[in-house]
Amino acid sequence: MQAGSYNQGLTLKNGQQDSLVSSSSNLISQSWSLGLIQSNVLSKEDRFGIAFNQPLVVKSGSLNLSVPTGLDYDSGEMQYENRKISIAPTAIERNVEANYYLPTSPVSGLSLTGVYRMNPDNNDSNPSQKVVAVRWQSLF
Repeated sequence: MQAGSYNQGLTLKNGQQDSLVSSSSNLISQSWSLGLIQSNVLSKEDRFGIAFNQPLVVKSGSLNLSVPTGLDYDSGEMQYENRKISIAPTAIERNVEANYYLPTSPVSGLSLTGVYRMNPDNNDSNPSQKVVAVRWQSLF
């Protein structure tokens, strides 16, 4: 069996005059996933699955920030400077996950899962992460 999804979002620009975010461009975000599941791989009623995904990420967009830079001591008014920043990351997180489930009785089962995260949190300076988990579950 195959499963997949693709999501794309558009956040329309909106800014407030007396706000830290004075304006922004339209923001485009995206996520996707693709998975494959196969039953009866090594024994009856077991399952093996593998999934690839990209968590939600801003693909393009920027914010104009009104940043306080000083204080006019004579008038008591704050001084501000506008700064434009891109909120699209320099790297995109992508993940691979594999799972094997083996029933151990009619009401219990054992699963083994491995996950590999590349560019965690959309940051290319973060090292890749590896996770392995074992789980036994039972109905009672």
